[in-house]
Amino acid sequence: MNPSMQKGLKLTVAGLALAGILLPGAWAMGDKPAAPHVAVAQAPASKQITLAVDNMTCGTCPITVRKSLERLPGVSSVKTSLEPPEAVVVYNPARVSVEQLMNATKEAGYPSKPKG
Repeated sequence: MNPSMQKGLKLTVAGLALAGILLPGAWAMGDKPAAPHVAVAQAPASKQITLAVDNMTCGTCPITVRKSLERLPGVSSVKTSLEPPEAVVVYNPARVSVEQLMNATKEAGYPSKPKG
């Protein structure tokens, strides 16, 4: 490695150490290393609901119900079944409501309500 590359490497290592990336807390005084102060945005908690779905009579029905729910913003996953006739939906309540989920299945021809 030539002297120019060595100098660049030393500067990079020093910069990373100063930024607390390479050696976090290495310059802290006392017994404990300094804790990095990083603001972390927390994602809203997802919820899961099981909807009892009416009018599902054939193998295509659960597919239609699944697609109607997947179109909604805030729905992250949908699992549907013919027997029992239901849809298990994982969704973000900050973006979509249970009423909107039920309305989506109703508009597709399959009225639904929360199970349990």
